[in-house]
Amino acid sequence: IAGLVDLLRCQGCFGLSARCALSFLSFQTVSKILSSDYEKRTSFPTYDEFEQIGIVFEDVLNEMQKVTEVNVLNQLREKREVRRSFAIRVVSRLEARTLHNIVKPLLPFLNSNSNNNNDSVRNGGDTTTTNNNDDEEGAAPYGLEQFCRQTIHNFLDNDLLMSVQTFLQNAKGSFGLCVTSSLDAQRQLVLT
Repeated sequence: IAGLVDLLRCQGCFGLSARCALSFLSFQTVSKILSSDYEKRTSFPTYDEFEQIGIVFEDVLNEMQKVTEVNVLNQLREKREVRRSFAIRVVSRLEARTLHNIVKPLLPFLNSNSNNNNDSVRNGGDTTTTNNNDDEEGAAPYGLEQFCRQTIHNFLDNDLLMSVQTFLQNAKGSFGLCVTSSLDAQRQLVLT
C-alpha cells in the first residue's frame, strides 16, 4: 500500500507526476516491455530521467507565466483548454529534445510499435489510456501528448485524498487504514 500511495501522491512535482503517468500507462504494456526476451531489455526510466522531463514542464510553465499577468497555475486548475495548451507546448519542446535523449527512455513505453518518427511518438502505439479527466471519444492512443496531459493532471490533482480514493476504488474487504505521506506530513487520513 505504501509504495502505491507514494507513487500516486505526486501533486506539485513534475518528476513524480511523470513517473506516475508512465506507471499507470498500462500495467500489461509495461509488464510486457520490462519482461520481454528482446536482445536488449528495456528498463523503466530512472527518477533522474523523470526529473529531466519535469524540468521541461517547469520551463514551459515559466514561459507561459512570463507572457501573462494572470496566475497560470490557477488557470490550469480551472480550465481544461489551458491544460491542453500546456500539454501541446510541452510535447513540442520534448519532440525538439528527442535528439538530446531526454524522451528516449519513455519511447518503448509510449510507442510499442517502435516507429520513431514524431507522429508515432505523439500518438503512441498502445491503445490503453489512463484515467485522464479530459479524454475525448476517439482520442489518439497513449503517446507523448497523452503522457504529457496525464502528467499535468497528476501535477495538479494527485493530492493525498485523491491518492487514497484511487487506491480504494479497487480495494476489497474490510479493514482500517491510516495513510500519510512525507509530502503531506501535516495531514493524515484515517479510514475504517
